[in-house]
Amino acid sequence: MLFDPAQALNHQSIPPGTILTIQGRPNRALILLHSGLAELLAFSGEELPIRPEQIMEQSHRVGLLKGESVCGVSSFTRDEPEQWSIRTVSECIISSTPVESQELLETFQKNMALNLQVLRALRQRIDSALFLAKNYRYLWHKLASIADSIALALPPQALGDVRAFESPQEPPQPEEESQSPGTVHGGQSPEPPEKPTRETSPLGEYAAYLQGRARALESVNLEPWDPNLFLDRVQEALELYGDLDDHPVENMIDYPQYLFLKRLIAKDDKTLAGIFSQDEPSNFYVFQLLSQYLATLLTANRDLVQAILDLTSRLYGPRGWVLELDHYGFMASGPGTPPGIAAEGPPAGDQSASGTASGTASGTASGTASGTASGTASGTASGTASGTAPGASVAGSMAGSESGSSVSPDGSNAPQSVGGAGYSLSGEPSYGRFLTYLQRFSWRCRVDGLKLLGRDISRDYPGFKHLTSRTASAATASGLLSAGAAGAELRTGAGAAGVGAPGARVGAVAGVGAPGARVGAVAGESGGGTSDRLGRLDKYNGLLAQLLGFAEMGSDFNREFTELIQRLAGMEDVFSSTKEAQQLRSQISSRYWKLYERCFLKVIDSDLKGFIPGIMLHLGLVDETLVTREELIELDALYSQVLSLEQPVPVMTLPYFLEKIYTGTVQPSITEMGEGFAETLRKQRKQPQGKRGKQKEYQDTPEDRVRWELSLIAPQLSRLLAGGRNHALPVLCSQSLQGGRISGLFQDPHSLSSRIEAVHQRDFTLFHRETVCRHHFGSDLVKKSVAPNIVLYPGAGSRMMMWQEIDGTKKDTPGRIMVPAFFAGQADQAITHVLAHLRWELSRVVAGPNWMDAVEGGLSGAYYDYLAFYKKNPHLSSAHKEKIKDFIGKTRTERERFALDYYTWVMHEYEDKVRLNPVARDIFYRFCPFPKERRQEMAKRPLFSDLDMKYNNRTRKEILKLESRFKRFEKAEKPVPEDMQAYMDYLTG
Repeated sequence: MLFDPAQALNHQSIPPGTILTIQGRPNRALILLHSGLAELLAFSGEELPIRPEQIMEQSHRVGLLKGESVCGVSSFTRDEPEQWSIRTVSECIISSTPVESQELLETFQKNMALNLQVLRALRQRIDSALFLAKNYRYLWHKLASIADSIALALPPQALGDVRAFESPQEPPQPEEESQSPGTVHGGQSPEPPEKPTRETSPLGEYAAYLQGRARALESVNLEPWDPNLFLDRVQEALELYGDLDDHPVENMIDYPQYLFLKRLIAKDDKTLAGIFSQDEPSNFYVFQLLSQYLATLLTANRDLVQAILDLTSRLYGPRGWVLELDHYGFMASGPGTPPGIAAEGPPAGDQSASGTASGTASGTASGTASGTASGTASGTASGTASGTAPGASVAGSMAGSESGSSVSPDGSNAPQSVGGAGYSLSGEPSYGRFLTYLQRFSWRCRVDGLKLLGRDISRDYPGFKHLTSRTASAATASGLLSAGAAGAELRTGAGAAGVGAPGARVGAVAGVGAPGARVGAVAGESGGGTSDRLGRLDKYNGLLAQLLGFAEMGSDFNREFTELIQRLAGMEDVFSSTKEAQQLRSQISSRYWKLYERCFLKVIDSDLKGFIPGIMLHLGLVDETLVTREELIELDALYSQVLSLEQPVPVMTLPYFLEKIYTGTVQPSITEMGEGFAETLRKQRKQPQGKRGKQKEYQDTPEDRVRWELSLIAPQLSRLLAGGRNHALPVLCSQSLQGGRISGLFQDPHSLSSRIEAVHQRDFTLFHRETVCRHHFGSDLVKKSVAPNIVLYPGAGSRMMMWQEIDGTKKDTPGRIMVPAFFAGQADQAITHVLAHLRWELSRVVAGPNWMDAVEGGLSGAYYDYLAFYKKNPHLSSAHKEKIKDFIGKTRTERERFALDYYTWVMHEYEDKVRLNPVARDIFYRFCPFPKERRQEMAKRPLFSDLDMKYNNRTRKEILKLESRFKRFEKAEKPVPEDMQAYMDYLTG
């Protein structure tokens, strides 16, 4: 849908996918984006097509715009066609004012409110562009580091001819030896060739040049396929990223002057109106200058995005370096091919990836990623990591013979080593282990690229798919992984740290272990000193002041919140039951969520992982003095990890969940009383005019959906997750950790997702629910699996909660389970219980009013009937009935009773430990069956043989019914709907 700029609009709602401006066409309207999210796109082809859809197909994201922004200013300042396309990502509310460029100043003077709104929107866009520039540089730096690590890791046999590129540090050779083949005796040598670059040279040639420079340094000792190269130490020694480190992003514009203009337009409307109404040239000068700054930043970001895309193609494209690695991967270990990896030759023809880096890093990627950049370097010399790839963690001690464990991008655990020549993952560095860490770093780039560029390299680039299959196939072929776990990463003897922010040094490689594992250095490394370790925490100095300065909440709020935090820091018992302590916690909580809301809405269009305010948004830390130095070190390392993943079960910190709400992917949560956002809007519309304004009113906008979640849901949930009124404090402090180690309490998304998936592997129907599948011939009831969203709330607590079983009223939508980011309790038991609550509530929702009916109620009906009439059940002995009576007396609700029995079924009966009575076992075998292989083993025992026969008979009836439907589609030559095919796989699997 293409927006017509000729129409005047005032706060009009438009759907996602609407094109507001199109590159190459004139724009004659000032478009104000009041609410929602839009993306800035740049055409990447050579010649601009005529048709808008063709332009959009060949455009890529170079920025994001959020509410209270302005579109189309470049056409007015340069009087030329629009340089960018802008397309809405979510539902947006806009206002449009048609105007010609020569009439702009007159329009501003006539409409001072529009004038000031445009100026402030320009300021907001400049701040956003600066923030994005830092994150683009950070992503470029990680990709460049991956490329350089590959080049430095190649074995000598893979290197090209480097005689023309000898390092300047090497001593000069005698004249007769140094003469190049092209030198004519008696004449002058020709100009030396240009030095190889990662952007243009073949891999072998660039590797030879880079390794030649590295070996000239006394401090560098290169080994083939050394995963420690990903730490960036060699790259730093070679000063490969000096252009990034030496030129801050702010230097691209006259930053001091911008700060002056920023302070000017922050003044109140009355003052500004008086200034600009009397001095029209100043008004237009401010507009022109802000527009020029914005254009400069957008152009630099566009060039840097192109450099990122070119480098991504260079690494993962059809002729990329990753696809070359198999040819070189086994040279270091002699002959022989590691199991599961076919020896393929390099791609035919030119080895370089298509395209070169337009706007290279030396020009457009200059500067350092400051404390606000994504994944700020935060490693410690004792083994903490910076900007880690999936699975990288502070956990895992690597000293001596100890080995950490790792988790793959999908959260799976993997074996410790893979056998085969040259493929040991627990001994000396080898090709297999190098591939493993290459995949981890690549996965982190994939996550950042998806957010910043709107592109998924795992889908768009064959090299990434190839890399994932290589690490998986090697593990499967070794016999240490089952085929079902082929997607898992390999467990290694040394962990990996991610690439640090530009210019930042990472202390040591960190392994990934289970919660509670110790911080450790790579085997064989010292880990560095305390002063170096603590020096990485400098960015935390004055954390509260940094957060308040970023939020711009006002002097009164800043003073009040600072005083409250200072009082909290001075309390001996933060969780005292005294009235004063309770009042302090309540005051902090109410202001905390206001601060949280402001900070989140300011960063929604850039990167949610920026240090300020990300450390508060994700983990709940607002003041470094509230935790010990040791805890701060661990927090710093944890923050560098991946805090959101979608597979196998979606687990994310609160900001990523709020992002889903903002973009409309999920609806806001319901309140504790069951009222939803849509219901509140309906009530507001029905209210008499006289009653409106007395309560907070919401509009159906992305911002208000987030405000609803943070003002009504988050405070409730924070108190409930804390485990009690006296422990309700969203701010993270040492006392809230209850004496536990941060690394042991933190619910890492990968490990949490793996724990949930472990239960799902036993109860494979866990997430299935009955839904209607509509198709060509009508509709059918099928069972569909939809995993819930697991949300990590900032702060600490001792309780997990199943908050919603579905999203809204649709049965095929994901529910949501809320978990404290730092959980003080038995995590495995708590997870199983909340999953049981989800199962119970799903059954009730599907059954509706008949949920207590023994026939129509499904799982909930059968279980309710079992407990309600156990005294008359002939299949229960007197001893069983007495136990049930005691069981009911000790519990309060059917849901809690079901959760306890479910835990027994999944954790004990699965292991052949008989705990349930015959009736309860019958219910669980029917509605919560184990996988087919496990059922076949259990069926050999008399206790389960009859239950298995009944289950198979029921399943066979459903299969026959579904097969008759499939024949209708086959006769009509129509494709079978995906949901029906998935249901058949569910029945036959």
